[in-house]
Amino acid sequence: MQYGRFAVDYEHRPYNPERMRNERVAKAQASLKKHGLGALVLFDYDYHRYLGYFSFHQYARRRLGHYVLLVEGEGFPYVAADHYHGEWEEARMPWFKGKMVLHTSKANQLMVGLSDHPSYMVGEMDKMVAEIKGLLVKHGKQDLPVGIDIGSYHLIEAFKRAGLKICDGNVAIADAIMVKTEDELFCLRMAGVITESAHWEVCKALRPGLTEFQVAGIAAKALYELGAEELEGPSFVVCSGERSGYGVPNMPTDRIIRPGDLVILDINGVSYQGYRTCYYRTYCVGDKPTQFQKEVYQCAYEGLMALTESIKPGITTEDVQREWLKRGDFPGGW
Repeated sequence: MQYGRFAVDYEHRPYNPERMRNERVAKAQASLKKHGLGALVLFDYDYHRYLGYFSFHQYARRRLGHYVLLVEGEGFPYVAADHYHGEWEEARMPWFKGKMVLHTSKANQLMVGLSDHPSYMVGEMDKMVAEIKGLLVKHGKQDLPVGIDIGSYHLIEAFKRAGLKICDGNVAIADAIMVKTEDELFCLRMAGVITESAHWEVCKALRPGLTEFQVAGIAAKALYELGAEELEGPSFVVCSGERSGYGVPNMPTDRIIRPGDLVILDINGVSYQGYRTCYYRTYCVGDKPTQFQKEVYQCAYEGLMALTESIKPGITTEDVQREWLKRGDFPGGW
């Protein structure tokens, strides 16, 4: 990486967040048109981020009542009405000026439960769909299919009652996301650089006597210090010794690392500007590796290199897996 993470006054740097936001929304709009959709209703938290919206807390990930409405030909999506006095969120995200109108977009449990209150569920879903339909009518899109990324029985029934045609919207949004822009590639590389640095901090500290929890903590501290905004850790994959194979939970535990152990560390889900890593390394701790450990590692290395060489435009993930399986029957098909 030639540049650091921040904009500066003394040189032009390639990362331009405003350009990235605009290009991502333009790709999503083009995908709506390509797939013949009038709109997309998106509940997935990362789709919100892709379309320029970042709500105030990560807990919304697991409370899937929060949605955005992307209407074909209308630029940025409609998002939740401002929760604060003084139009705070519009000041923070001015590209949503005039779009913060959704009163039924709430971080709640509407998509995953409350089965003991079915009448409440029906009523809330009807309100949600009525608000969506009103905006579709405003823009003349009410007769076109509406794509949704996540559904529930009550939501689908509410769309039917409102006379709206719904379909799977994941294909359209995935089509938009698939090809990365210049700025997205920068963010992916920077996420890798940050994670690489965390691996180095683990390398310096790793020794017999540490627990798997402590290893995850060392990595997490380094990541936050270098600008990671979100971690899936401390549920990083940290597996040591006898726990480093299949059939055990792939998360850190209080197991104490011993001399000669192999330690597998996957610093996964590290987010930089919404772009994430899944960065594995294996370390031998406190002793030289045995001949058997060397042979296993060499086998894995050769398989990884074969996979890397097989990846090219036009192939599928199944093609990549087929190349891997030529080297033997590995548990789990990895």
